[in-house]
Order: sequence, then structure tokens, then C-alpha cells
Amino acid sequence: MSGLRADDPALAAYRDARDADLRGTHGLFLVESARCVARFLRACRTGAFEAVSVLADPRHLPLLGPAAAAIGCPVIEAPLDEIAAWSGYRFHHGALALGRHTTGLPLASLLADPPGPATLVVADGVVHVDNMGALFRNAACLGASGVLLGPGCADPLGRKSIRISMGRVFGVPWGSTEDLAAAMPLIRQAGFAVNAVEQAAGATPLHRWTPASRTALLLGAEGRGLDPQLLSACDACVEIPSSPDPLAGEGDGPPSLNVATALAVVLGELRRHR
Repeated sequence: MSGLRADDPALAAYRDARDADLRGTHGLFLVESARCVARFLRACRTGAFEAVSVLADPRHLPLLGPAAAAIGCPVIEAPLDEIAAWSGYRFHHGALALGRHTTGLPLASLLADPPGPATLVVADGVVHVDNMGALFRNAACLGASGVLLGPGCADPLGRKSIRISMGRVFGVPWGSTEDLAAAMPLIRQAGFAVNAVEQAAGATPLHRWTPASRTALLLGAEGRGLDPQLLSACDACVEIPSSPDPLAGEGDGPPSLNVATALAVVLGELRRHR
């Protein structure tokens, strides 16, 4: 439907959209780029997400039109320049979608996997949207069965998080909790051994680690690391040995990896064991 005005009600939530405004005012989230929108629409067929509308340049309709029609989602057709003018930016390359915001699965549902090998990623205070997106991309690529987000974590349905995850956030089961300490016993009851991924005294070097069949990997925010209470509640701690730092000075900690990179390294090692 080209020719719509920027103040048309059908475009209200797309106009100069910001994540906080979408969540708070409309209860929505925004998906950008044809690839991510297509993954989102496919995920809606499972009932995990609900699409509101798609705004797309005509060249993307062969990919997005049938997927939207399959779930009864309306499609607004408009040229790239008009979409850029309405949305206020061009990173989307002419494909956007709106979905109903969700906080993910309840913890009980997230832990209700069939018996057998499984890997649960547990994030404590991962605040940067880039890290959140990369964490989900790594979790999807390297076979994590789910992601549990603790307090202070970035919204995985933020526009940039979705883009950096390449839309993988729509394919990895996830949920959130306001009390990770209270969730730890429930994770164990589901048969998971809880392993902190942290540089700490007494930690097991990654190459000497023997993971359990059902393993939860607890990762903390960069800078402060894991909350000491959570660290002490883990069954074990595993660390990725680092090379010496020739520029180390007083007060410097050991060299460390980005949290999403560390997750990828540990998940890769876990896959090797399995």
C-alpha cells in the first residue's frame, strides 16, 4: 500500500520507533531486515510469538508475503525511501515487522525438556545489547537448548539484539527471572549441573573439564563478573585459560574474553565432549 502518509495510523508504531517506547506505550517490539523478519514470521507459526504487521519494500514480498499470509499478518507495501522516512533510519534495508512483546517462557516450561543431554545458558546482568544478540546467535549455532535471563539483562527483543542475533532469538527457547538465586535449585531439580564460567580461584581449566550430560552454564556481566552469591551456589566453576598480559599493571585482572565469545568457546568444547 504505497502512498500512505507518515501520520497514517497503520504506521504509527513504525514512526521513529524506539525500543523503550514500543515496549512501554504499545507493548510491541520491532524486527528489521528481510532475513530476520522471515525468521520471525516462521516462529509465529509455532505460537511462540505474535506478529502485528509487516512493512516491506516490494522486492521483499516474494519472501515475506507468503510467510505473512500463512499467519494472517497484514503487509504494508512501500518503497524503501518511504520506509526510511517513516522509520527514521535505513538499517532495515526495506523490511520491518512489529510483534507483541513477551518476557519469554516461564521457568518451568524452559526446564521441561525431554530427558537427555541439554545445555541451558544462564545470564546474570548481561546488559549490552550487542552481547545479548551474540549470545543468542552462539546459543543457536552451538546447540544450547535454552537461555534463562536474570535481572538487569538487556531485552533480547530489542531491535539491535534481534539484528545481531540474525533473528536466532526467535528459535532458541528463552525466559527470564527476577531471582536467579531462587531459580538455581529448580534448575538442579531438572537434572542440570550448574557450572559458572568465570576466572576464579579453584576454577577448572576448560581443557580439563568433564561436563555433565545436562549442563547449565552461568555467565556474568563484563566488568563485575558473576554475583558472588551465585558463584558460590554453583556446582563447579570452569575457566578459559588466558595468555599472559605484557602490559598488566597494578589492579588489572587477567585478560578475559567478551562474554558471548566465552560462551561460544565453552559451548564448542561441550559439543566436542558429546
